[in-house]
Amino acid sequence: MQLKPRRIKILTFHFIIAIGLLLPLDTIAQDEEPTLLEQATVGSEPEMHNWAIGLKLGTMGVGLDISRRINNSLGIRVGGSFLRTKIDQFSDSFKAFLTREVQLAGGNLFLDYYPGKNLEKRKFHLTFGAIYNASRINITGDPDNDEYLIGDYQVTRGEIGSIFLEANPGLKINPYLGIGIGQLPSVKRLSYNLDLGVMYAGKPSISLDASGMVTPTGEQDAQVEENMKWLRIIPYITLQLAYNF
Repeated sequence: MQLKPRRIKILTFHFIIAIGLLLPLDTIAQDEEPTLLEQATVGSEPEMHNWAIGLKLGTMGVGLDISRRINNSLGIRVGGSFLRTKIDQFSDSFKAFLTREVQLAGGNLFLDYYPGKNLEKRKFHLTFGAIYNASRINITGDPDNDEYLIGDYQVTRGEIGSIFLEANPGLKINPYLGIGIGQLPSVKRLSYNLDLGVMYAGKPSISLDASGMVTPTGEQDAQVEENMKWLRIIPYITLQLAYNF
């Protein structure tokens, strides 16, 4: 069967109209039905980084922490810090030079718990863990003058003697409990964290040695330990700036 030219023109015209009507409908259908990528993105939470490395400064010195996310509520931190300082001071009451050497050193293993469901907004966390405490305090006292007049007797610096005190934490592994403000790891590239807590160091271990005329002072270890018992509970305050990846 052979179609006439007029019929062919009419069929072509109708075909074009049909295509024109279908195109807007198809476009509307695409707008109403989001793609798989859009469906996965809408309503999803921001992506949390898995690792963080940060510099910290606090009551245990200057240090470094590495953080790892376990899940959306838990994170683990491993790190350490160190600081050593030495102070020379003349004591008018003892008429002697006192040298104080303080070493702050420790390694920490923390578990952070973040309550709440919004990953981006939650900043508060509870922290449990332990700190390896290698801190110590040394105090050395030496006479100021070469000779002293005591009553009618003149004594030398060596006869008066010197005194040395060393204080160490009673426990090397200190339980830790604290709270924190910040997020490690975080949804952002850079984040901060502030730790506020306490560590239990146990009864301080005191070593007291003396020579010369001050030798009896070296026998007062028990009294010195009693005076320093407040060092059993040590505050832990640390501010950290971290890079998340």
